[in-house]
Amino acid sequence: MTTPQPIVHLITDGACAPNPGTGGWCAIIKSHGGERILTGKQEQTTVNRMELTAALRGFQVLPTPCEVHVLTDSSYLVQGMTRWRYNWKRSGWLTRYGKPVENQDLWQALIQAAAPYRVTWNWAPGHQPDTPTDLVRADKMAFKASGVPWGGIWRRESEKMRAIDAANDAEAAAAGRETMNVRQTATGPEIYDQDARQWRQFPL
Repeated sequence: MTTPQPIVHLITDGACAPNPGTGGWCAIIKSHGGERILTGKQEQTTVNRMELTAALRGFQVLPTPCEVHVLTDSSYLVQGMTRWRYNWKRSGWLTRYGKPVENQDLWQALIQAAAPYRVTWNWAPGHQPDTPTDLVRADKMAFKASGVPWGGIWRRESEKMRAIDAANDAEAAAAGRETMNVRQTATGPEIYDQDARQWRQFPL
């Protein structure tokens, strides 16, 4: 009988206002009733790079073996790790328009860092009244790490700069209602069908 692996929750967020500009990231790691918080700052970056960096730094310090449940408000991160990366690999890391994939260095590093783990990628909308508490905490700490005040005009500016994610977030919300649950398996990504209450193959 296979021994169940311990479950680790990884909550990540990135911030950058203005975008591009000075950014910050946060990864909250929760397991066995304990918690570890990682944060960092980077000059001349983008919000998408900060989202990827938060996840990468989290995976780099996780114990092995374990099962990882990631929670993020970035559909850019979720879709990249569960859908787009397969097409990128087949195309030699070129987009459908034949251009190099943006942030390829971080994508490849994150794919390698996450490879040893069984990962479930969970998306939830950010900056909403029902945003999970841990995502709000990660958002605040990412802003604090960047040196930009959280709230007021800076928060509104950051939300505007996240417009590149808006269409993907809407698609994720439509597919998974309030939360999009995706996990990696040996045969490829699977999404949780909330109506049928079962996992099914994710369309690529």
